[in-house]
Amino acid sequence: MRGKIIGQLKIGLDIRVKLQTSLSPNDNLTTPRGGELGWTGIILTNMNYLDFEQVKPMINKGKTIEQFLGFAENGGFLTLKWISLYLDNDEYCVDFHEIFDDRKEGIEIIYDFSYVEPDDMYGKRIHQTVDFESLTEWIFKHFSISRDRFLPFGYLNEELGKEN
Repeated sequence: MRGKIIGQLKIGLDIRVKLQTSLSPNDNLTTPRGGELGWTGIILTNMNYLDFEQVKPMINKGKTIEQFLGFAENGGFLTLKWISLYLDNDEYCVDFHEIFDDRKEGIEIIYDFSYVEPDDMYGKRIHQTVDFESLTEWIFKHFSISRDRFLPFGYLNEELGKEN
């Protein structure tokens, strides 16, 4: 391979890849989390987790942020749970989602799975407040979540793939 080793990129949990590039050290080599790094025709995708400091600015821009809570059993069926955080009418909101694991039914996209409570389709709003700090205080008090496991909307399928 051409180029020189410029560092390492942590991919997944414990895999590190030495990056080799034909770019000069003056080129912009930074990338946002979840972005793709393309060097010498190879594309490496890094983790999509957000730094906790990115959560509030993304929500303020109208983005939904999610965190997978895990698996549970409900009436003999495997279910999946997650929360989503978003801004609605100048209030920070958290919705709780509980869905059946419909992968055995041939459904592959988590957002297409059946909700345990049909009336809660698209989640159930469980808390809202006017300031982000109150919201985060509430979710950390009521859920066993991690500051470094928040995802932009749309990445739960990848998270589900890692959990299995």
